[in-house]
Amino acid sequence: MPMSYRIDLKRGAVFLTATGRLTNDDLITCVAGLNADPDLMPGMPTLTDATGVTEMEVDLKGFRALTEVMDNSQTPRGESRAALLVTKHGDAMLGKLLMAISKAESSLPRYRVFDDRAAAESWLGIS
Repeated sequence: MPMSYRIDLKRGAVFLTATGRLTNDDLITCVAGLNADPDLMPGMPTLTDATGVTEMEVDLKGFRALTEVMDNSQTPRGESRAALLVTKHGDAMLGKLLMAISKAESSLPRYRVFDDRAAAESWLGIS
């Protein structure tokens, strides 16, 4: 699967990993599974590692669908942060689009794009 998640209860954080060709459906399916997971707690910071993505086929339609999934979640994220770790310029641009959407949608975590894992974890407050 091109995208998966892991909830680390010890660290109190969510880790998503995306690899290969990532599509809208991959993103939405993964996030829907995460939001249905009983271990997900409000306020958990999230680190999405997209450095292994070779083809990013997520677009505005996918991000809008993502906001619907998150709005309809039984576990609201609450005040939380989400970092997107990327290495490619195009992926960073899509990440910035997600940042803009998250500022407009109060239900989404606050997103920030990083190209350095340590900086992302520091901003999220996880070690």
